[in-house]
Amino acid sequence: MINLIDKHEIIKQREAERMSRYLRILFGREKFGFHWVESGTSYTDGKDVYALYSFINEHTGKPFDISEQRVLRKATSIHERGHIEYDVVSDYIDWLDEHTSNKKDDWLDNKKYPASWLQFFGNVMIDGRMEHFVVIDHPSTKDYLDFKNYSWKVPIVEEGLGKDKIADFRFLFFRRAMA
Repeated sequence: MINLIDKHEIIKQREAERMSRYLRILFGREKFGFHWVESGTSYTDGKDVYALYSFINEHTGKPFDISEQRVLRKATSIHERGHIEYDVVSDYIDWLDEHTSNKKDDWLDNKKYPASWLQFFGNVMIDGRMEHFVVIDHPSTKDYLDFKNYSWKVPIVEEGLGKDKIADFRFLFFRRAMA
């Protein structure tokens, strides 16, 4: 039986090869793997980049157009490769483990913090710090990262603002940290 790959898969493979080559040129020749993921979010395990391939506009429920999808794929790939370059993921995980607790008494005594809040603040700060370093070292990436942050991650959508103060706070904190 002959295994034929459809045109879309060939385009996807070639874009992955180009993206990997671009990231190696941008950040140096350090070896890392590059893979597309179809759902969830982009991430890194500290060795390889796993970049989201398809992006949905959460406010309209529709996919971004083809050119916007390419920009978002490039931006999230830059972002994840930036974590490999500028962060020590194991230090971040150890920090979370050391400072979080599921016990309300620990929170009330200011000994430890709720995991969901510390993860939120930690993720925003590590992302903002890392993207700042990426832009300083590679100014050509700024427009890609800004498009990702302000058109996909936290676009300004007035609908729903003022209904949930916690959601509003998280939204504003994220936008400020990524500025």
